[in-house]
Amino acid sequence: MRLCRPGTDPDERKRVDIHSIIRPAREVGGDFFDYFWINDTELFFTLGDVSDKGIPAALFMMVTMTLIRGKMKADMTPGELLSDVNQELYKEDSTMFATIFCGLLNVQTGELQFSDGGHCTPYIVRATGQVEPVRGQKGLPLGVMDEMDYADNRLQLDTGDLLILYTDGITEAEDPQSRQFGSARLQQLLSDKSGADAGELLHRLVTEVDRFAAGAQQSDDIAVLSIGMKLDELAKNESTYDIIEIMS
Repeated sequence: MRLCRPGTDPDERKRVDIHSIIRPAREVGGDFFDYFWINDTELFFTLGDVSDKGIPAALFMMVTMTLIRGKMKADMTPGELLSDVNQELYKEDSTMFATIFCGLLNVQTGELQFSDGGHCTPYIVRATGQVEPVRGQKGLPLGVMDEMDYADNRLQLDTGDLLILYTDGITEAEDPQSRQFGSARLQQLLSDKSGADAGELLHRLVTEVDRFAAGAQQSDDIAVLSIGMKLDELAKNESTYDIIEIMS
């Protein structure tokens, strides 16, 4: 599915592309992602993983996503959002929790403000081909502890950079000998495929996980999300933000 948002500023030079794949281990799952515009220049996005699987996890996931959509407002930071959502989820008195990573990207400047609720460490594939883990202060998963304050972190995305988010269904995928795919293998794959188109890169990643599993049953939900920065001038007459969502 391709969603386009017309650019309102003729001088805007940045474009953002989003690609995603989500595949539950059962008919329904607890992995989730979302993205929406706060204003003409700020894009909010999130990816998370509920601790359980199946229908209970799906219900907890829906509550979490509804809270995120309802509470995220202009001038609110990702850390403030997670603090508010955590407070509400803790009131649910559930045994479940959700790891989460969310960010607010200024598509004009490339500045990314993000908050991390105990989620898998994302990676940046730089335009140079270098792959860097995203470092920042981590908080606990949502719903674990009352009155948690989640930190805001910052980094810079430049033209051609690609931010890769994923759930532990990638890194904890097991082969028939119960060996895990692991973060080192993931980082190496991103380095090897750094020149690939973003959508193609995500599909190659999931394909490599399946190849590694060698027929072993998928034990956890899988979700991956990429955020890429490009210059509008590279597309000549294009003045839109192209957001591409791939579901499989």
